[in-house]
Amino acid sequence: MSTPRVAVCVPVYRNAAHLALTLESVLAQTFQDWELVAVDDHSDDGSFEIAQSFAARDPRITVHRNEANLGPAANWTRSVELTSAPLVKLLCGDDLLEPTCLERQVAVFDADTEHRIGVVGNRRNIVDNTGAVVKRDHGLGGLPKGATRITRHDLAVALLRSGTNPLGEPSITMMRREAWATAGGFPPEWKYVIDVATNFSIAATYDIAVLHETLGSFRVSTTAWSGALKKSQASESRRFFRHVADTERLGRVLRARGAVMAQARQVGRTLVIASRRAG
Repeated sequence: MSTPRVAVCVPVYRNAAHLALTLESVLAQTFQDWELVAVDDHSDDGSFEIAQSFAARDPRITVHRNEANLGPAANWTRSVELTSAPLVKLLCGDDLLEPTCLERQVAVFDADTEHRIGVVGNRRNIVDNTGAVVKRDHGLGGLPKGATRITRHDLAVALLRSGTNPLGEPSITMMRREAWATAGGFPPEWKYVIDVATNFSIAATYDIAVLHETLGSFRVSTTAWSGALKKSQASESRRFFRHVADTERLGRVLRARGAVMAQARQVGRTLVIASRRAG
């Protein structure tokens, strides 16, 4: 049996409410040369059984369950290591892909005959727990207008200008496996910014391609966050912004803008969540 072109890696943790829709969005892809590995991180809500039901339907799907909870970074790593395809699509267990997502992202890598692109990113919709669109065609903020290929410096500047990950969450991007491995995989030192930290590490050696299309949906939880969790996230974001600014030798003005924008984004997310819960 030949190696599939794309590995769809689905780290699962308590995603029973949405996992079936996530997996159906993979089955509906126009590009079908993929393998899918779902790794349940010791959920207690029936997520594992839902994933197993899909494996029974399609031989390209395999399911594993961790004997103990590993946490996001370790579970993401395990899901990738259980696959072999040269292109990797990490798809969190409650997010969604548009039908042409894999086709469009694979085409970018196919056109890259010099193997210089390590990550492909694009726009996404933000949806709530019910699937209602909170924000349409979101992302790519702070990047050079119309850019189709960017460097790590471009990514760093965009991050600080926008106060958020311009390429979007892990489900939105696709990586070249060798680029991910060269960068050292998912950095375990980060808990809340694993996705953008991984992209930043990859961009030290590879370019990043940008598609100005909406090819997926990221689901935001309307569950109220605790004050401690919000403080931890904000603290790590500030620390990562400092790391980015120092690495790329960015000035104080841009560094300060990043802190202000990150705070504004945090307030905005909190207000959206509050309004959705009230509705």
